[in-house]
Amino acid sequence: MGKGQSFSDQGPETIAEPGIATLEGYRRQGYARVVCAAYLKHVVKNGLVPIWTCENGNVASARLAISLGFVKLCDLFSVEGAGK
Repeated sequence: MGKGQSFSDQGPETIAEPGIATLEGYRRQGYARVVCAAYLKHVVKNGLVPIWTCENGNVASARLAISLGFVKLCDLFSVEGAGK
């Protein structure tokens, strides 16, 4: 059985964004960091620019991003339900 899942969003041809969901029983054991570090190495090796977004309240995601070398650039606002 897996410990979680990861996926990648690839926007315009040069941008890639990781997404990760770790099962509750496996959190805070470093799995997300290991997977994201490997993903980021692959992304950079292939000439893509990694970005990271998370909701303001997602402290764990923000801490993970910072631990991987990301720097917070801004807060982002969007309109809920846009495009529906």
